[in-house]
Amino acid sequence: MKHNLIIWAVLAVGCLAACSKDSEDEPTTTTPTNPAERKLIVKVSETPWVNQDGKARETRGSVITTQTLTSFSMHYNTDNYSVSRNSVNSEWSTDPNTWPVSDNTSVSFYAHTAGTYNYIESSGDRYVSFTADENAQKTYDLLVSKIENVTYSGTKGVIWFTFDHACAAVDFNIKMTDALFEKRKSSLNVNKVELQHIAKTGEYRFATNEWSVGGVYTNYTLTSGDMTVTTDLQPLHCGTMFFIPQEFSDNNTKLVITYDTDKTAEISLNGIKWEAGTYYPVDIVLGTSLIQ
Repeated sequence: MKHNLIIWAVLAVGCLAACSKDSEDEPTTTTPTNPAERKLIVKVSETPWVNQDGKARETRGSVITTQTLTSFSMHYNTDNYSVSRNSVNSEWSTDPNTWPVSDNTSVSFYAHTAGTYNYIESSGDRYVSFTADENAQKTYDLLVSKIENVTYSGTKGVIWFTFDHACAAVDFNIKMTDALFEKRKSSLNVNKVELQHIAKTGEYRFATNEWSVGGVYTNYTLTSGDMTVTTDLQPLHCGTMFFIPQEFSDNNTKLVITYDTDKTAEISLNGIKWEAGTYYPVDIVLGTSLIQ
């Protein structure tokens, strides 16, 4: 971008995941010891997220994976199930744990790790109402999955959820150009980096796998104190952040850098789009035009 204050957003096309898919690529069906009990058995896997080159990304501590996921919510129409992982044998259990309909009646299950599930019986619409945390260091991912039109006779009570990452993940890094370093004859003291006017509420719809963005916006402080910025790229304090997918269509959404105590430089994010299941590293390169 112009003005020598550059934001490079490398868009990694593909699904967001923190590690490659577990080795259990194919679900295995386990028949309950007593079929008359019609137990509901849950298995879990994860769609991997990739870099721009298509290779699986390394595990990030802030990203939920099948290895770190310990519980989620599951729903059939208005019936709600709590699903949790046993810390000893890693098996999943549901509460309640019985199949909800007759053996040959089709049923669909919907699962999510955060937010509030909503079911509109008159229209059949199912969605998750989601609100992002306003603390930059506490934003969290939303994993979603659905299993549609299965029967107990066909599954023997075993359902296999493959979770997708419904948020966009963003890492922020910062450096200064060699030219700015030469101009100042020193590093740059950055007091704060703020991301302004980001949608924090939205609804994820299971039928279309799409988001509708709510009208509530917030600002994020991406640093937790002063930073000494040099010509070496370094991450901001916020770590990996998770956002409701959204497109910025005005100049209200911007990065504001406060430096040398009372000076600011800013750049609009107008035209940038963050999509679900995609990882974006954003490198902020500070040049000589806006830094005095």
